[in-house]
Amino acid sequence: DIGEALAFMLPLYFFSLRSLQTVLAQAVDWQTFFGSSGNLETLPVICIHCHNLCRLMHFGTPQIKLITSYCLLELFTGLSEQIDIKKE
Repeated sequence: DIGEALAFMLPLYFFSLRSLQTVLAQAVDWQTFFGSSGNLETLPVICIHCHNLCRLMHFGTPQIKLITSYCLLELFTGLSEQIDIKKE
């Protein structure tokens, strides 16, 4: 079932985002996660683009919506910190 697969995949994605933010914060261009999924640029990490996460927030089960909201929060946090660092 796809719902069960998402329930295991999204926490993995969440913790990979947290790890990226902690270990490789300066090396990752967080704006890549907000581009279209048709983008030919590949990342060496799991990448679920923002618009796909928003779809999961709209159509997913309550459990999927909760995990997805944490993933989106990590993406926005990473992008905000990157913007703040560039301003300095």
